[in-house]
Amino acid sequence: MNGRRSEGAVALARAATEEAIAKACEVSRTTAHNWRSGKKLPGPENRAKILATYSIASEAWDRLPIGPSVGVTDSVTPRSAARLPANARILALVEDIDHEIDRLRESSSARELAALFGQKRQALADVARLEPDETKLLGSEAWQRVRDAILEVLAEHPQVARAVEERLVALGEPVANRSC
Repeated sequence: MNGRRSEGAVALARAATEEAIAKACEVSRTTAHNWRSGKKLPGPENRAKILATYSIASEAWDRLPIGPSVGVTDSVTPRSAARLPANARILALVEDIDHEIDRLRESSSARELAALFGQKRQALADVARLEPDETKLLGSEAWQRVRDAILEVLAEHPQVARAVEERLVALGEPVANRSC
């Protein structure tokens, strides 16, 4: 799963403890741990037991989770996960760290939890750094090209061009080199 837990693993970790899963699926606690952590995937027979017990679809084990906190409600395959925006990947990592913190809260040392909180803090700082700033966006060369292309097309429609120009100015965008 490319270093990330599958949607099934995340859902199972939320649904039950290792002990409960082991008992319900008649497997060892180690096997339950491996499923929850994403180290191993359950086979078809155990996926059926998990579906019956925890309502986790068999297909969920073959998808990476993307939750509402990331702004995407559909799951994606591991292959398409690399195409997600960097901030979505980092926020998914933060969600994984949160689940790991919840899982380890009572059984881990303060040092281990502090390390996880440090990872979470760094990931959130990375997201903040990646968030586009409106000033940076409006000053970017890419935006300049898009703006020029829009204004070029609108040159044949002066009233619409003026309305677009007014909106851009209202956003703080200087409309220089106007073609209309």
